[in-house]
Amino acid sequence: MEGKSKKPLIKLIIGLILFAVIMVGSYYLYQYASGKTSAQQNLKKVAETEEPTEEPMREPTEEPTEEPAQEPAEEATQEEAEATNDEADYIDFKVENAQGEEVALSSLIGKPIILNFWASWCGPCQSEMPDFQAAYEEYGDEIEFVMINLTDGGRETKEVAQDFITEKNYTFPVYYDISGDAGYAYQIASIPTTYFISKEGKIVASGQGMLERKEIDEGIALLIPQNGEE
Repeated sequence: MEGKSKKPLIKLIIGLILFAVIMVGSYYLYQYASGKTSAQQNLKKVAETEEPTEEPMREPTEEPTEEPAQEPAEEATQEEAEATNDEADYIDFKVENAQGEEVALSSLIGKPIILNFWASWCGPCQSEMPDFQAAYEEYGDEIEFVMINLTDGGRETKEVAQDFITEKNYTFPVYYDISGDAGYAYQIASIPTTYFISKEGKIVASGQGMLERKEIDEGIALLIPQNGEE
């Protein structure tokens, strides 16, 4: 009789243990799925961030008076049209390259640009860098990779950043924002932050937070023709 009375208790204990395991597993599965979802939403195309503004309602006015006929405006010349199309969204700045030479972002316009702000102490920056390295190895001839180190001289120095790059065997071009000109120009409040800039100087997409390789490729697809398409 005593053995029979213990069986329901053992079954109850086993059931509680299994329930606890399922609950813990579900929690970590949810955390993992949430993390993947948030990462996939970091890249924003310019068109996705621009919301059309509605014109305010206007009170009805008196009947419009007929205005005198005007001479038709002259058509814009080709040079004027090209000047309008060439208006750049990018903001220029100056940084140092690895050799200590001053480089302006404007000097790189003419090729598509991936502009990335990072620091060696930044965990998400470290996580996305292998994907940027792989993208650089694949597209480095077609795209300017401008990896901007936020070199504040305190927490991040040029020597610390260079040691980090050497240790990880990264070969993409690194520039050092020692003066803070680049970070100020783009109002960098958190890192990593990435911009995808067309060869005409138009910002076509941006990402705040760690980008995965899929998102980097999506940004690249906006910069260069894919599959032979022009």
